[in-house]
Amino acid sequence: MSARRSALTLAGLNNMRALSIFLFTTVSLGAAEPTFTATGVKTPVFDADGRLNYRLTAASAFGPFDSPQLEKGQVEFFSLESQKESVAVLSFEQAKYQKSAETISGNGTIKLVSRDGTISGHGYTCRVVVGLLTLGSQVKFDSRDFRMTGDEAEVHFDPKISQRDEIIREAVVKGHILVEGTADSKMPYDRVESTFARYSAADQKIYLKTPVTVWQHGVSSVTNLASEFFEINLPEKPNQAPGPTSTSVTSRAIESKGEKSKSN
Repeated sequence: MSARRSALTLAGLNNMRALSIFLFTTVSLGAAEPTFTATGVKTPVFDADGRLNYRLTAASAFGPFDSPQLEKGQVEFFSLESQKESVAVLSFEQAKYQKSAETISGNGTIKLVSRDGTISGHGYTCRVVVGLLTLGSQVKFDSRDFRMTGDEAEVHFDPKISQRDEIIREAVVKGHILVEGTADSKMPYDRVESTFARYSAADQKIYLKTPVTVWQHGVSSVTNLASEFFEINLPEKPNQAPGPTSTSVTSRAIESKGEKSKSN
């Protein structure tokens, strides 16, 4: 086995698309599959038209060229109008980058930060080009209008967005769901609990599967609806058509039972 230290130009990390990485690298050539160790990784990834899709950076990388392990990294996404300033950032401590599928995955924590809010979770797989983030546990979704927690989630985001569009398009959260208002919202309840929730940017709503438990002023009520979902209406975004200016809740309750909170 032999090793050499040099500055490398790698074109294979993005399915043969135009790509260059310049870094200090140690390459092992004698193994069945060549491996490398690198620091200061900075990888711009382009589409077929030469437009910047995303930029992958990491403090270090090591392993096979097709599936290196990344340490302290992030993926930056850019709008169609500008490729200088990122509009969303996916950050992680450790991840495996699968070149052929253009995915990153890991057992630790990952966080997606955008102008729509921040979603994080523990144990993940992200299909970077498709815009699909799967979270295995400890899900948190913080936005201007609400906070949501749950046990697992599937998040659809747009990696090629316009500056006026929502980046986080949909989030399906399962397990023990808790939705709370924020200081900027005017949700008429303290919190709402369910076992399934779906956030839709297109509808500007959160759909919670019934029955739900609604808390207001320290009192809980179990609510069942004629429809399958309890809907929380969110304020329209500034670039959308005029709509409600405060958070409201659709309350077509057909059964409600109040119970004094023991913890409040």
